[in-house]
Formats: sequence, structure tokens, C-alpha cells
Amino acid sequence: MYLAPAEAEPIALGLKIDAYEFADKFCELQDRQRLVLKKNQDESCVFLTRDGCGIYKVRPTQCRDFPLKWKTKRSIQYCEGIKACREQTDD
Repeated sequence: MYLAPAEAEPIALGLKIDAYEFADKFCELQDRQRLVLKKNQDESCVFLTRDGCGIYKVRPTQCRDFPLKWKTKRSIQYCEGIKACREQTDD
């Protein structure tokens, strides 16, 4: 998940850590300029728990828009949320 420039700070505050610790622990730097949330080995979000999103109240815009405003050919293949939405609309 890509983070907009102003999204790291609120997520860090929600986790009760500073923005630098958040970025170091939970993000990767893409193209030396954009923060991207790290993923688990199975491509799931690092904040996804059995109970749902661990940062739901402060989740990034890309997560808030999911799956309605973004999808790629690759995400359609692996993303269970997009598959579920497609199945619902196919009925």
C-alpha cells in the first residue's frame, strides 16, 4: 500500500510510536521517495489481523478506497477482497 506524504504521521500516532520508528519498522522506500507499507510473505498487509485491520481508524487512503478505486491485473489474481467483490457483482 502506498502512503501519501501526510499519512505516515497519523498512523504512527495511532500506533503510539514516532513517525521515524513507524517508517523504519513498517515501510519500505520506493524509488527513494515514496513510503510503501511492507507486506507479509503471502502478500497480505502487515497490519491485517484475524480481527481485521489493525490500523483501521488511521488506515491510508489507498486502503480506504480498496477495492473500488484501484485494481491491477496482478491484484485481481491474488487479492481475495477483489475476488469477493467480483463474485458479488457477477451474481
